[in-house]
Amino acid sequence: MWNRYGIIAITVERKNFNLARFNEYLVEVFGESILHNGDYYSLLVHMSQKKHYDVEKILEKPETFFEDYVKEAVKNMAKHDECKMDLESYGQLIFDLEFDDTSKLMPDGRSEVSDIIFSCYENAKE
Repeated sequence: MWNRYGIIAITVERKNFNLARFNEYLVEVFGESILHNGDYYSLLVHMSQKKHYDVEKILEKPETFFEDYVKEAVKNMAKHDECKMDLESYGQLIFDLEFDDTSKLMPDGRSEVSDIIFSCYENAKE
């Protein structure tokens, strides 16, 4: 279950990482073929619709396909002990995406994509 929701898992685990590290994580979990899979590129497109994701707001009302995915992921992950977080804890997560057009990756050796820097932090409630 933990590996199925790779972007959420690595975000919680690493806090800050780039697309190259995310790709390494996916290859570790799913094998090299993941970088040649159309679903991988679809995920990048959907994820790139916004630069800021607040999981608490996503749990209340997801606005995009990717946010529906995040909502499903955190609800399922919170049910499993191996994830070590409950739904309320996931709800405190915020992650930002920064797109670096100066750094290009070629995950499958053919397609060029801009690097993405992921930053995850907890919402500081007053």
